[in-house]
Amino acid sequence: MSELKTQKLNVLTLPLTGIQLIEASAGTGKTWTLAALYVRLILGHGWSGESLMPPQILVMTFTEAATAELRDRIRERLAQAAQFFRGQPHLADDFLQDLQANLGTDLNVQHAERLEQAAQWMDEAAIYTIHSWSSRMLRQHAFDSQSLFDQKRLDDAPALKLKLVKNYWREYVYPLEVKQLGALKDLGGTPEALLKNIQSLWQKFEKSPGSFPEASQDPDPKALVLAWSDWQDRVLQLEAQARQLLLNNMPHALDQLNKALENDLNRNHYRVNKHAYFLRHLSDWASGEEADMDALSKFTFEKLKAGLRGGANPIDNAHGVWTAIGQWMAERQSEPEVGVHLLHHAALKVGRAYLQQKRSLASFDFSDLLQRLHAALHAPSSRLPQIVRAQFPVAMVDEFQDTDPWQYESLSRIYGAANVPSQDAENADHAVKIEQDHASAFLMIGDPKQAIYSFRGADLPTYLNARHAAQSIWTLTENFRSSQAVVNAVNHLFETADKPFGEVPFEPVQTPTPAKAESLRLANGQKLPALTVWHLATDKPLSGKQYSEDMAQICATQMVSLLNQGIAQPGDMAVLVRDGQEAKKIRQALAQRGVRSVYLSDRESVYASREALDLACILEAVLQARNAKLLRAALTTRTLCLSLPEIEQVFRAEEAWDIWVERFNAWHATWQGQGFLPMLYKIVHEQDIGRRMQAEGDTAERRLTNLLHLGELLQSASLQLQGESALLRFLTDQLADPQAQGESAQMRLETDAELVQVITFHKAKGLQYPLVFLPFVSNFREDKDDSLRSAEERLQEDIRLLYVAFTRAQQALWAGVAKRQGDFKSKETQAQSALSVLLQRKSADDLPEKLQAWAVCDDIEVIQAPEANAQLFEPSSAVKRPKRMRSCSSLPVLST
Repeated sequence: MSELKTQKLNVLTLPLTGIQLIEASAGTGKTWTLAALYVRLILGHGWSGESLMPPQILVMTFTEAATAELRDRIRERLAQAAQFFRGQPHLADDFLQDLQANLGTDLNVQHAERLEQAAQWMDEAAIYTIHSWSSRMLRQHAFDSQSLFDQKRLDDAPALKLKLVKNYWREYVYPLEVKQLGALKDLGGTPEALLKNIQSLWQKFEKSPGSFPEASQDPDPKALVLAWSDWQDRVLQLEAQARQLLLNNMPHALDQLNKALENDLNRNHYRVNKHAYFLRHLSDWASGEEADMDALSKFTFEKLKAGLRGGANPIDNAHGVWTAIGQWMAERQSEPEVGVHLLHHAALKVGRAYLQQKRSLASFDFSDLLQRLHAALHAPSSRLPQIVRAQFPVAMVDEFQDTDPWQYESLSRIYGAANVPSQDAENADHAVKIEQDHASAFLMIGDPKQAIYSFRGADLPTYLNARHAAQSIWTLTENFRSSQAVVNAVNHLFETADKPFGEVPFEPVQTPTPAKAESLRLANGQKLPALTVWHLATDKPLSGKQYSEDMAQICATQMVSLLNQGIAQPGDMAVLVRDGQEAKKIRQALAQRGVRSVYLSDRESVYASREALDLACILEAVLQARNAKLLRAALTTRTLCLSLPEIEQVFRAEEAWDIWVERFNAWHATWQGQGFLPMLYKIVHEQDIGRRMQAEGDTAERRLTNLLHLGELLQSASLQLQGESALLRFLTDQLADPQAQGESAQMRLETDAELVQVITFHKAKGLQYPLVFLPFVSNFREDKDDSLRSAEERLQEDIRLLYVAFTRAQQALWAGVAKRQGDFKSKETQAQSALSVLLQRKSADDLPEKLQAWAVCDDIEVIQAPEANAQLFEPSSAVKRPKRMRSCSSLPVLST
C-alpha cells in the first residue's frame, strides 16, 4: 500500500507537476475535472513551463467514442470559459469564478482570446486512444524508434497465423507414427483446432513485458512424445499381461468372483443388476474386446478388498489376476502431462514465426503498437523519451484503471516514475533524472473500483504500481449523478463489506447539496425506497436457469406496476444484465406484458442473423428465377413474410407461380440497371414487408433494421465487386464467417424510441438512468479451465462489476437475490458469487440473516420477492417522468 494519504481534490489547487493520481468514484465528475484541468493548463495557472496549446497536451483514453466525447466536452468547456472571461458572468460556476479570482481581472481579454484560440484549435488536439497514439509516435519518430517509415497494417492476421500453424503441423505432427498421435490430443485434431488452443497462451505471453520465454527454455517436443510413447508401451504391455492372466485362469477367477459378488461384496458398489454384465465383460475383455474402464476399475485387488462387507471371507486374488488389473490401472493413471508442454511449444514456435513474418512483410497488428513503442522507449541510450516528453509536456490519461503494463511502463519511461521496472541500469538512471529537464506532468485519472475490462488486457496490479509511484493521491468525493438516498444506499452496501476492492479503499461519497428532486412515491403516496432488494426465498438453492426465469417474471411484473401507476415511462427504466442470455429472458418477460425494450449491448454480426440467410436465398432466386427449387426456397423465407395459404396458392396455381417468376425477373432488372440497394427497397415496398413483419410480432423493428443494414453493407461491397454473382458470393462468405467484417457489421439499434433499455454491466459503464433494475445479481459464472485469471481474480472483477451496476441509478434501483446452486461447494469454500462476498456470507443458508445487515440502512428495503403476474402495460399519455436530479447546465456532465 502506498504510504501517501489520499486527499480531497480541489481542482483549482492540484499541482500540475510530477505524477499525480486522481481517484474517482462513480458519478463524481471525472470528465468535468479533466476539462477543468485543461482550462488551467491553457491559461498557465499553476503551470511552471512554457505556455501550452491543445497539440501539446496529451489526453488519452481507451475507445474512439470516448476520445470524440472528450474532444467535444473540452472544446465546449474552453468556449464557455472564454465567454466568461469576456464578461458573461451567467456562464460562471464556482471553478471559473475562483480561477478568475486567482488570475486577477487585468488580463481577462488576453485569457479570453487564448481560450478562444484553444477552442478553435481542438481539431488538432492531442486526444487519442492509447493505440492510435502509439502508432502516431512510431511514425512521427521513425528514426528514434527504429521503426520502418513504410509499415502497413496486416490485412489478414488470422490467415497468416493459420498458415504458420499448418507449417508447424507439417514439421512436428506429420512425421509421428500412428501410435504416437495420442500424445497430441490436447493440441486438437486439426491445425484450426491447434490455432484456437494456443490463442490464450499468446495472450498470456503478451500480457506484459518480459513474459515471452526465451527460445532456450522451449520444451523438447520429441522428448515429450517419446516419454508418452514409452508410457503407452508400458500400459499396453500391462494390459496384455492382465488379459492373458485372466484368460489362463478364467473359470477359476470368474467362479470365485461370482461367489464374492453374491455373498461378500458391498452391493452399493457392486449392484446386483450389474453382476451378469461384470462377469460377461471380464470374459469378453480377456478375449480381446475393448475395455469398459468404469467396469474394470472395480476389479483391482485393492478395490475388491475395500468393497468387502463386514465379516466377509477374504477375496481370492485368482493367481494374481486382480493385482495385474490393478497394476495396469495404476499405470494408466500415471500418464505424462505432455499436452500442456506441447501446447507451449506450439505457441512459442508459431508465435516467433509470426513475429518474424511481420518483420519480413514490414507489417504490424494491433498488439504490436504498444509493444514496439515500449521497446523503442526502453532501448539503451534511446532519445525517444525526451523527444516525446518535449512534444507533450503534460499527459492526462483518462480511465487509467484500464491500463496494462505495456502502456504504464511506456508512459512512466517518458514522465519519470522513479520505481517503474526498467530493463537496464541506464534506463533506471534516466527515469530519475528526467524530472530535472523541464516542467512536465503526468496526471492519471481513474476509478479502480470500475476496472472491469480484464478481457482487453486491463491489469489492476499495474494500477496499484502506479498508485505507489504517484507523488500525491487525490479523490473526488461528490456524486453529481444520484439522489442522496441512492448514494446512502450504495455507500452502505460497500462500507459494510470486508475490503471489497482489496488494496483499493472504498471512500464513501456525498451529494454536493441536498437532493432537489422529491422522492418518488407510489400511487398510494408511499415513498419509494432508494434500493429495494427482492429476496426470493427457497428451501434449496436455485439453478441458474430457474433463478433467472423466476426473477425475470418478478422484475417484469414490478416494472409494469410502476408504469401503470404513472411513476415512470419505459425510457426511464434500465435493466442491467451480465450477458445476452439474461437480456433475452427479461426482454421476453417484458414483451409478454406489452412492454417494448431494446438491447443496447448486442455485439452480434448482422451476417449471423436470420435475415442474412433469408437474403441469400432471395438473391439466388433473383439471379435464377426460372429455377423452381431456388424460387420455392425464397418464397418460404421468413423475410418475404408470405402466409402459408399464400405459399400454397403459389405452389398449386400455375398463374400465381408465373406472376412470382416475373416479379423476381423484374427485381433482377432493377439490380442490373440501378444497383443492389434500389432493388432491395423495391422488394420491401412492393411486398409491404414492414407491415407484414409488424403483423407477425414484436420483433418487426429488429428484423427490418437487420434487412436494411444488410442492404447498406451489400451496396457498399458491390462497388468493389464485378457483377451480381460476385456480390452473392461475398454474402455467402460472410455467412460462413459472420465476424470477418468487424464493427461495421455489428447489429444496429432497431429504434430510437424511448423503450426500456436492457444493457450489460460492461456497456453501462459511464451511463446513468433514473430507474435501474438488477434482477440477476446473484448469478455468477466461473471461468473455464484455460482462463488466464485465477478464481480470486474472477471474483474480484465480479465485485467491481456489481459496483458499476449499483452506481448507475439516479433515483431508485431494485435488485433480485436468491440462494444459487454452486455458490457454496462445501462448508470450507468461499462463496463463488460477488453478491455473497459483499454480504460476507459463510454458508448456503445464511442469506436471510446477512440481508438484514443491508436492511438496517434507512434507504434500503429488503422484502420478500413479490409474486409474478401477467398484468399488461397500459400506456397513458398522462404518465409523469421522474424528475431529473439537477440542471445539466449548472453541474458537471458526468461520464463515470
